[in-house]
Amino acid sequence: MVGFYDAPFREVFFNRSSHFGLYESVLSVLSGNWRPSLRTRASLCLFFALVAVQRFIPLVAHSSSDQPPGARP
Repeated sequence: MVGFYDAPFREVFFNRSSHFGLYESVLSVLSGNWRPSLRTRASLCLFFALVAVQRFIPLVAHSSSDQPPGARP
């Protein structure tokens, strides 16, 4: 997934909100679920919509480095 290397993708993904199962849906596809359920696909659409909005309007805090929040150098 090329988007994983994009800053807005990482900012929304590493926020790990439990709303709508977004984190779990993305994690499912990243781990190889190549036939996601309708619910997972709907969550992915919502997730990528949030990533698109994050590019222009900060929904979650921008990370100050390229590391995920909470990671130690």
